[in-house]
Amino acid sequence: MKKNQILSLVTIGLSGILYFVYNLINLIESKDYNLWDNLGVLLYTILLVTALAYAIIERKLFAGLVVTMLKITLPFGHRFLNPIVTTGKYDVSGAVGVFYVLFAILAIVSIVALILEANETRFVSSKYEFKTFLGPLLVFIFLFLFNDPSVAIIAAMAEIISLLLMAVMTEDFLFLSFFIAVPFKFVQKRVNGVDVTAFEVIYLVLGVALLIYGVYELITQIKHASHEEHGVVH
Repeated sequence: MKKNQILSLVTIGLSGILYFVYNLINLIESKDYNLWDNLGVLLYTILLVTALAYAIIERKLFAGLVVTMLKITLPFGHRFLNPIVTTGKYDVSGAVGVFYVLFAILAIVSIVALILEANETRFVSSKYEFKTFLGPLLVFIFLFLFNDPSVAIIAAMAEIISLLLMAVMTEDFLFLSFFIAVPFKFVQKRVNGVDVTAFEVIYLVLGVALLIYGVYELITQIKHASHEEHGVVH
């Protein structure tokens, strides 16, 4: 195994592990006691880490690094780098502060790993059908409507790059991660006695529908991979 591959593997793996531990600590220390919200966050974390794991398993390291940077190291590392640059100070007291420092270091390492990995990475040059990028399009529209445009763009970029590099399982788990928390957020609002608006009902219906679609696509991909492994041609 080449040095750049080892660096990529370590960066992706360590980022995923730290991200899982970071969220687990936050959930344990949470004083909100929002069980359903916390369960949604936990499932989201598991799906994202699983997406990274498949990038490693399938040796789609460039895709794994991109997802790592867009979803973990850059956004969380920014929480350390921003105050350092703007004020020259940073409070590292507490576990959360230490994690931000680690994510900032991994952000820099992941950029280096990405540059090295790019030299040996080829995007698929075949002609694409519209359905190929239906997933990223659905993610973008949903997050644009119900979250934030910047979040929608980053999420869609992670999906598109995964597909361009044929990291299909990574893309499937990423897709699921964007919708897994939808029903749990809705249930939490009902438990908290919050009045539900028509907008939130639409959010629930579309989110659950896309979640079901994502599960269907994942099962289809697993079956397809299983058939290929056993030499079954359709």
